[in-house]
Amino acid sequence: MIEAGKVVVIWNAVLTDSGQENDKYLLAYTADIADNGGFALTAAGRVLELTAEEFKAYPLVPTVTDAVKPADAETPEKESGEATDKEPSSEPAPQESTPSDKG
Repeated sequence: MIEAGKVVVIWNAVLTDSGQENDKYLLAYTADIADNGGFALTAAGRVLELTAEEFKAYPLVPTVTDAVKPADAETPEKESGEATDKEPSSEPAPQESTPSDKG
């Protein structure tokens, strides 16, 4: 159905660890949903049947290109090791980070 163009999938989606947060966004939907209503899949994996109006009001899942702006990618000289003002990244957090990094 994806290859035939009957289902639209949003690739490079930025997902969080929270199912409740991911459930606020659509990850896939039937191609004619904006005109006729149809089925959609939230980023948390829940299937919804939406009217055309409901679909138009439901936000689509952010993608890597939406979350990472070029200005963010070119500012490595921040003093802090933590970036608290950025959107969620598609990259998993490093597992080896320790609190002793502040030196």
